[in-house]
Amino acid sequence: MKTPHLLLALALAAAPFLTFAGVTIGVDKAELITDLKPGEKRVLKLQVTNSGTDATPVTVYSEDWQINRGEPDFNNKTHARALGRRVTLTPSSFDLAAGAAQEVTVVVDAGTEAFIPGSYWAAVFVQSARLAPVAAGTVDRGAQMSIVERIGVLLFADSAPEAKPLPADIVITGIKRTTEGLSITVKNPSAYMRLASNAVVSVTPLAGGETTKIPLHSFRLLPDSTQDIAVDLPATVTGLGRSSVLAVIDYNAQDLVVGEARITF
Repeated sequence: MKTPHLLLALALAAAPFLTFAGVTIGVDKAELITDLKPGEKRVLKLQVTNSGTDATPVTVYSEDWQINRGEPDFNNKTHARALGRRVTLTPSSFDLAAGAAQEVTVVVDAGTEAFIPGSYWAAVFVQSARLAPVAAGTVDRGAQMSIVERIGVLLFADSAPEAKPLPADIVITGIKRTTEGLSITVKNPSAYMRLASNAVVSVTPLAGGETTKIPLHSFRLLPDSTQDIAVDLPATVTGLGRSSVLAVIDYNAQDLVVGEARITF
């Protein structure tokens, strides 16, 4: 499954003609999740690794982002649930040897102000940047190229966590065919980030035949947003003709979320 979600990994300027051994930074978590209580701090841990053969300098920083059509928007950082200013990272910069790991402490300081119930969020970016020589004759000036690797880890904190079971407020608003497969449009009208822990798409030909079930990996539903969840189709679906497509999502509410559409394959 491909989703527009949310491990914000970005590799820049990794040109194929470079002649050096690369650096590949990694992190041990895609998300960090905690709670917010006025007057209290929460301490989280993140491990950064260098699986390459060269040492590299690393910087770690937090950044706020807004939700725009269900996706992260780093051009719109000011919003009521921004968490970045409450985050301290230690160490914020370090040198990472080849094959080494470094633990980073993430402290979320709630401060003393009151919070609106719901999820707050930020991203913790881990970035490696260094200069490396280009291949002889490729650049006439004997220049060096800046190589940047950046990974974003989502940070969520809930104020006044929801009681269980969760309310049945998630809805599927659309199922449509795309050039890559299917797109399931899901709306989360609540103020809380939700985890779709189990989801499956079933395709049943209306003319008769076996049902193809496509399990989906778990995914996050961002607060107060609508997201398109992309679904890869197996080859067995090709040529089924007019079919019933049934999407079922379990996010630990009392009832499952169900959506159905008629689509021709």
